[in-house]
Amino acid sequence: MNEKKIENRFLYFLEGIACISVIFIHCMFPSWLGVLVCGLARFAVPMFFMVSGYYLNQSEMEKNQVRKKAKKKFFRIGRVLVVAVIFYTFWTSFRMYLSEGSIFDFIDKLVRPRQLFATLVLNDFTILGGHLWFLAALLYCYLIYYAMGSKIQNHVVYLSIPLLLGVHVLARFLCSLFGIERILGIPIYIWFRNWLFMALPFFVMGDWIRCYKKRILRWFQKKQLMILFLTGVLLSIIETLLIYRLTGDDRELYLGTFLMVFSMFCYAIQMPNQCGVLWIENIGRRYLLFIYIIHLAVAEGMDILFFKAGFDGMEWMNDIKPFFVLGLSVTGAIFWDKLVYNKKERKYYG
Repeated sequence: MNEKKIENRFLYFLEGIACISVIFIHCMFPSWLGVLVCGLARFAVPMFFMVSGYYLNQSEMEKNQVRKKAKKKFFRIGRVLVVAVIFYTFWTSFRMYLSEGSIFDFIDKLVRPRQLFATLVLNDFTILGGHLWFLAALLYCYLIYYAMGSKIQNHVVYLSIPLLLGVHVLARFLCSLFGIERILGIPIYIWFRNWLFMALPFFVMGDWIRCYKKRILRWFQKKQLMILFLTGVLLSIIETLLIYRLTGDDRELYLGTFLMVFSMFCYAIQMPNQCGVLWIENIGRRYLLFIYIIHLAVAEGMDILFFKAGFDGMEWMNDIKPFFVLGLSVTGAIFWDKLVYNKKERKYYG
């Protein structure tokens, strides 16, 4: 059967916005403004998982076709993750050599049992590049859908969405309330920002929206979705500033994040042909995966250059650094696309 994906221009635009948002999370603006932007940008990774789940299980596909597609995507993302891990292993070794004159301490930390457990079970790649957890968690989602087979549309699976996300939010709150920062030496956020308590529920949510799309779009018209979105933005601002003021920390998910990402996704499904900003749409359509992988190395490379040039103490350089990282990452993605893929469509989840 033909598995060609139906184009959704506005969803591409939202993915482009999400990609830019990820850069602003990992390369923050200074002061409270950076904290606020980071809080609003938290919709990005949930959006990626939802899109992946939405496009995996098309309504006309039989169960064996879903399993076949999940297997295909598992190996595709697996290859990408292996390449990214190799790249960041060499890149991080280079950074460690520049800063410490040796890479042995880095290698030692990389192969410690605790780190191996955190990496293989909890998708923790912080020692290399923290953002790579997304690819590992996505692998687990495809593997689970492959294993589930005929149980994919079981309502119990869809009920896991609020359960798993509820555990994530409640556990983070309780750990913060009681001052618990680590369990078995692993930071608290790693225990809940992983395939089980973040990736899988949003992945399943994308599948759930696909399954009940007509009913959901009858319940939520454009006006209701706009109200949900604005409410989510307001909630995210309040939660971000409040948590930062009380704890000096942030969260991967806020209550406002759920409203934002749900309303944005449903609006894109309702208005698939609406055009956003064209260059941002092209980021979502063609350059998303490359930018996601490379942007952290670009940011870290700029930190090295700023330090060597004596710019690291200049506040105005930190103000514009996120835009430099964005510009260089997009430029690199365009050159890579021309060099490797030419005019082929990206093979991310479509």
